[in-house]
Amino acid sequence: MVKVEEKTCSVRNEIVLVDKAEYDYYLIKQFRMDSNFSLKMTLNNHTSGVVSLVVLQNGDLASGSADKTIKIWNLKNGS
Repeated sequence: MVKVEEKTCSVRNEIVLVDKAEYDYYLIKQFRMDSNFSLKMTLNNHTSGVVSLVVLQNGDLASGSADKTIKIWNLKNGS
């Protein structure tokens, strides 16, 4: 599990980070680990700050938020 203070974790040759939107950490951004660290997608379905991230065995990403929800993200298509 990655706490928000660290802000990043690695997922299959990609980097996932929590980014600040307005006054709290709402956005999860996935970057390719290519020469430009190009943005692959932004995940933004939480209504309050993201407080934890964990990569599941199947490669999905789980995010926990201060909005009292846990979201499961498919990092291939963002769903």
